[in-house]
Amino acid sequence: MKTKLIKTGKIIDGKEILAIELTNTKGTYVKIYNYGAIISKFIVTNKNGEKQDIVLGFEDFDQYTSERISSKLSISRSRNWQIRQSYKKWKIYN
Repeated sequence: MKTKLIKTGKIIDGKEILAIELTNTKGTYVKIYNYGAIISKFIVTNKNGEKQDIVLGFEDFDQYTSERISSKLSISRSRNWQIRQSYKKWKIYN
């Protein structure tokens, strides 16, 4: 597996924002930011042998920091609470 660490030049709350790119030997590729565990790209090979991005992400990191988007990050201060509240609404059937 090939890994690449990219400095974005952005600092939020005193922490440097980095992008991590991972590529396996079959060409599957993922780009993850260390801010809210953002997955901005996830490229896989579909059943027709074509490369396809399966994440609806932005090209530019700055687009993730807008007010409307930052509340939708997979990890945030309130996200754990939101997930727990949604579990209370689900019914589990055996």
